Amino acid sequence: MNLFGGIQLSNICGIYIPKHEAMDRWIWNKNDTGTLSCKSAYNFIKEKQGNSAPLGMNCIPKIKTFAWKLIWKRIPTSSYFAKFNGGDINKCPVCMNGEDSQNHLFFYCSFAISYWNTVENVFGINFEQFSEWKEGNWMLEGKKYGKEDGNKLNGFIGDSLWHLWKNRNRVFFDKKRFGVNTILSKAFADVSSPPKWVSDKEDKTVRMHGDLVSVFPIDKEQVGIYCDAAWFNNLENAGLGVLIKNHEGKSIAEFSSSKILSSALNAELWAIWKGLLLAKDLNIEGAAVYSDCQTAIKILKRLLNDPWFLNELVNGIWRIAELMGIKDWYHLRREKNKPADSLAKLGMQGVEFLNVFLQIIV
Repeated sequence: MNLFGGIQLSNICGIYIPKHEAMDRWIWNKNDTGTLSCKSAYNFIKEKQGNSAPLGMNCIPKIKTFAWKLIWKRIPTSSYFAKFNGGDINKCPVCMNGEDSQNHLFFYCSFAISYWNTVENVFGINFEQFSEWKEGNWMLEGKKYGKEDGNKLNGFIGDSLWHLWKNRNRVFFDKKRFGVNTILSKAFADVSSPPKWVSDKEDKTVRMHGDLVSVFPIDKEQVGIYCDAAWFNNLENAGLGVLIKNHEGKSIAEFSSSKILSSALNAELWAIWKGLLLAKDLNIEGAAVYSDCQTAIKILKRLLNDPWFLNELVNGIWRIAELMGIKDWYHLRREKNKPADSLAKLGMQGVEFLNVFLQIIV
């Protein structure tokens, strides 16, 4: 009598029997290594759930980690530490009224309330209607916009909470603070393309800057000067790239050049200098300057001291910026500054040009 047959018999015969003595062990067949990993388990669960999977967050990993801590109430405020050491709970450093706790900081502080009211005015999203979102269930809100736009909304909320936390720390340690519009611009700048919950709103404060979507309610007519440099140790020439756009994201001018420079920071500052000179020639005043070099932006915002050998260049940038009424210096992530980066790489290859689109200026 045959106990097994067909497929069962084939599977049994297909079992590999080692020629030497070996212990049986567990094998994870969802990756090539045979060893269980968090990444492969997550991908397996995500694939198995399909469309019913919970929404993610369209943001960088450190903000996802921050959101995880926030959901589990692990944000290191003074009320959190008081649970362990029994110390006093300080007042909220932002409003100096409520206690320095997670719920107060993000939802009940007068500054946070002002921020969420601004979000509602710009995007029409009223978070108060979602009773559980303050308990960490705010990721459920994005579901009605579909997976892609829902992930963007969750990412925007996570970015907003992250920048509110950075603002708290800035007030606590440096006695300085960001404005509501600044935080809104920073949070929304990480959204890669216009989602449905923005495109449905006919609000002129929401504008496209090329592939960068940003919110600038302060000045609706502000021009953007995007600067970048390409520099390598083994090459003599540094490439300088500048792209100037109006508030609608249309190009006003583009510039590519090369110059022998001693360091990457030197090249980035030279690109900004060239961008200001070009804007001055076009009679552009009160523009905003963008660069993906965080050190250069911090120097120009007087948050860092410039190296002695760049002192003359930095002072020159400040002088021309004062003449042109330029006060806004913004750090841009590298992937958001690709057009200027492409121009800089052309300059490094020896391609130099200046294009001015006069019809845009008139």
